Amino acid sequence: MAEDIFAQKGFAGARVNDIAAKARVNKRMLYHYFGSKEGLYEAVLRVNLEKVYSIEDKLSSLNSVMERITGAIRQYFYFLAENPNFVRIMEWEFLQGSEHLSKLFSRYDIYNLPEVAGVLKEGINEGIFHADIDSRHLMLSINAMCFMYFNRAGALGAVWEGDMLSPEMLEERLRHILQVVFRAILKEPGGV
Repeated sequence: MAEDIFAQKGFAGARVNDIAAKARVNKRMLYHYFGSKEGLYEAVLRVNLEKVYSIEDKLSSLNSVMERITGAIRQYFYFLAENPNFVRIMEWEFLQGSEHLSKLFSRYDIYNLPEVAGVLKEGINEGIFHADIDSRHLMLSINAMCFMYFNRAGALGAVWEGDMLSPEMLEERLRHILQVVFRAILKEPGGV
């Protein structure tokens, strides 16, 4: 419930009264459990960042470096597709200076997931990927290609005259992202 309100209005615009009414709880209970509106907001951010980090847990069952890097990008892309509130909340957070997100980044750095950095290092050691890949820059680029698509889906749909969130368009976009990433990191062309 709180996530919906924060996604619609951002931290600054959200009101605890609205959140309590939507959740059908007493406002005092929210303050009891979370301490403040800021505490509630940071709890919502933390829950969503945990979802992003859970992507890494799903990669350990994949065998090859290529499967794991493809899986990481696919999982993150579809996480964003399935969690539009996360996209909106993050956009609000960026617009409002990332104050709350900065507090949480000591634990959650979605721009440098350790498993993906490990897969990149493994691919470099195996001679599959270029040796000069900076995992931070690569993760930032992947994040930008994925995040901006969902952040701008409404405007893109008007320009491209289509449903940007249809299964076909999602797969088309994901294929493009994978192509761009693999062209940048693979030593040998044609890995996708």
